[in-house]
Amino acid sequence: MNKYNSNPQMIFKSTNNIFKNKNGGTILLMTVLILASILTVTLTAGEIVRIGLIMGRTQVHSTKAFFAGETGIEQVLWETRINGFDPSGCNGDDYIHFGTPVTCDSNFEEYFLSNGASYIVKYITDIPDITFHSYGSYVDMQRRVEIYY
Repeated sequence: MNKYNSNPQMIFKSTNNIFKNKNGGTILLMTVLILASILTVTLTAGEIVRIGLIMGRTQVHSTKAFFAGETGIEQVLWETRINGFDPSGCNGDDYIHFGTPVTCDSNFEEYFLSNGASYIVKYITDIPDITFHSYGSYVDMQRRVEIYY
């Protein structure tokens, strides 16, 4: 018989010695498990922070696009109420061109703001109400604002 099968009691004792930390295996195993747990928690926290940053950037872009659309609506209201622009000469789905004088036709013109956002204003219909859509955009975000009166 060789030394490994000669005494089954001896095999049990040598296995038991590993768990009693005589060879250092338990400490090494526990260290690896603790480090793996810390790595998992750190990576999860990093992913949560990354998703939060993406959501924050998306919100900023969305807000800038919305306010660009709002700018277009404010400008068309100014032109109709203060400067006397009459949209009744426009066809449905015509785009508004802000110039002197304000005109409308089927070709759109994009107006850029100082922050990089832009807008386009579209005349929709005058039956039963006069309706305008203003499309604001910033980077990868688009928002539409509608007004009717």
